[in-house]
Amino acid sequence: MTTRTKNVSFASLVAGMSLLLIASLIFSWPLWAWLLLVGGLALLAVVSLRRPAYDSRSERGPEEEVIPPPLPYEQQTIERVSLPSAVPHYSFHFSATVYHRGTERAVGVFRPSLAALALDDVLSRARATAENETPEKYSLVRQQLTHRLGVPRTDRTGLVEIVVTDITLVLSDSDTARLEAMADVRKDEELHELQRQREIRDRSYLSDDVLKSPGAAVVWWLTKNANQVDTAVNLIGTLAQLSAAANDDDVSAPFLHMAPFPPPTVELNGSSAPPPPKTLIDSLRELMRQLDLDPEAVEPFVHRFAQYVRAAGRADEADQILKEFDLLPDPEDWETEDDPAEPEETD
Repeated sequence: MTTRTKNVSFASLVAGMSLLLIASLIFSWPLWAWLLLVGGLALLAVVSLRRPAYDSRSERGPEEEVIPPPLPYEQQTIERVSLPSAVPHYSFHFSATVYHRGTERAVGVFRPSLAALALDDVLSRARATAENETPEKYSLVRQQLTHRLGVPRTDRTGLVEIVVTDITLVLSDSDTARLEAMADVRKDEELHELQRQREIRDRSYLSDDVLKSPGAAVVWWLTKNANQVDTAVNLIGTLAQLSAAANDDDVSAPFLHMAPFPPPTVELNGSSAPPPPKTLIDSLRELMRQLDLDPEAVEPFVHRFAQYVRAAGRADEADQILKEFDLLPDPEDWETEDDPAEPEETD
């Protein structure tokens, strides 16, 4: 029984005896009743005081073990430590704030040793992550390190608990500029290769499909210009010549007369002869074509041109011009034509 319980029991006993004493005086109890009452109360007091003490701790059970509060974290700083990347000669620059504290197993361990263990663990894990990544992915590697190092954990010795914050991972300015230049070159090369592949496909399409034969070329042109049939007919010679050139061949005989640029004549020994020089009539036709004369203006233009040629002392050439255009005068008129008048000068 505790001291507090004993005091409460003694006070209760005194209060009870006082009440019985007052009651006996009021009701005038006999002497023997007094003696019996006093003896009973005395016996009750002795029994109560000699009762074994009650240990209240038996109800609470065993006392709980008191756990001491954890040790506070200590802080260290890592400044631009080089970490290798997956590409030789390119390094990441790693910076971070390291918090560490000893575990229960670290009782009695020299505190600087715990700091060294913490730094070694952080740098080892950072290196294991960085050395498998290319330098172009430095922002991704930084996020990976933040995730892997930012969670509290115990090092491999079990002596120190570590957590890392304020992680930065960068490249040197020169490496960054070099990687950007290399990336631009790779992009240009990829674009050039795509353009080259497209050109190869276009050339194959033209040579193996569109210009495979004159007929295929005409059909291709009509698919692009379905409403221009007349134009397609006029272009048969051109398309035939394009088809022959694409296949390193001569223009087929059925289309040779339609070709705008007929091939040079071939001598008997098989060598190519140079094309014949243009005649005066050829030059005149070319001049008329360039001038785009109306049909009504052709005859006077040819007559006037022949007169100029005759006046230059080239009467035979003048007659050939008139004969070519069916403008040669009748024989009875030749006498008058032999002495042509000088052409009038126009203002």
